[in-house]
Amino acid sequence: FFFQAEDGIRDAQESRGLGDVYKRQYVARNPYHNNLHAADVANSVSFFILNGLGEAISSCEISALVIAALAHDVGHPGLNNAFMIATKSKQAMIYNDISVLENFHAAALFQILDLEGHNILSGLPETEVKYFRKVSVGAILDTDLQKHFGLTSKFKNAMALGEFDMKDEANRLLAISIAIKCSDIGHGAKAIGLHKVWSRRVIEEFWRQGEEEIKRGVPLSPLCDKSNTHIAKSQEGFLKAIVLPLYDAWTEFFNNRSDAVRRQCLDQVNSNIAYWGEEAQLEAAGRGNFMIETRSAMNDAEEEAKTETKSVISAI
Repeated sequence: FFFQAEDGIRDAQESRGLGDVYKRQYVARNPYHNNLHAADVANSVSFFILNGLGEAISSCEISALVIAALAHDVGHPGLNNAFMIATKSKQAMIYNDISVLENFHAAALFQILDLEGHNILSGLPETEVKYFRKVSVGAILDTDLQKHFGLTSKFKNAMALGEFDMKDEANRLLAISIAIKCSDIGHGAKAIGLHKVWSRRVIEEFWRQGEEEIKRGVPLSPLCDKSNTHIAKSQEGFLKAIVLPLYDAWTEFFNNRSDAVRRQCLDQVNSNIAYWGEEAQLEAAGRGNFMIETRSAMNDAEEEAKTETKSVISAI
């Protein structure tokens, strides 16, 4: 629905080739931040677009949002910003410790677009190209969780003022940022089977970071200490503090557009919170089931890691 001839994005073969490049530039050995996560986020933003958001934003903004979703974690090393900064990584030095990975991913998006035969924007007027860049870069940068509470409060306050006028560019850009944020942490709003698989993957990635932090002698980051992680409590807390308030506000945005977000997302967040509450009680009694139930998910991740390919992305 976004590669439209009237927008100058005409070459279907070129767009498929671009998608393949993005797929191969994700790090397959990452249990969580890999091309499956990119596809999941792109699928989620598409759900929002098809259930009302698409009627409120332009075709250029739709294109920028979907491409940003596909590329928002491209080249992710499986390590978080705190690790990049603590170890004085090349990316941290380039981006001055500010949204290190998000700046890297946004730069990588356009670095890949510059590859021969992959510039799907070549048919657009320069003004459209600049706006596409503004929207997509802004959306990717806003996936930094350090910005989460500020953006959530800004969105809630804007909604509380009454009519959220989508003719206002600032409001459209804010809604686009909330859409990609909801999608980025969207496994918390997915059916419990999917949610448990993604939760296991992100926990494993945290633990791998913890092992690397121990090797390098840097402080262990939260949730990265495998010997001292209360899985159920941490997941319940994340859903209650981060996911639920964001989806609650996002659902309000859709009130006059579609009930699908409430039915399929917000209600599921609450259901998942209830699951983790029950699992926390079992975990405290030494009878937690989560790690056993999700063992096959890690077998799948190990198979995916065998598809690793050479990166075409530099640090800038």
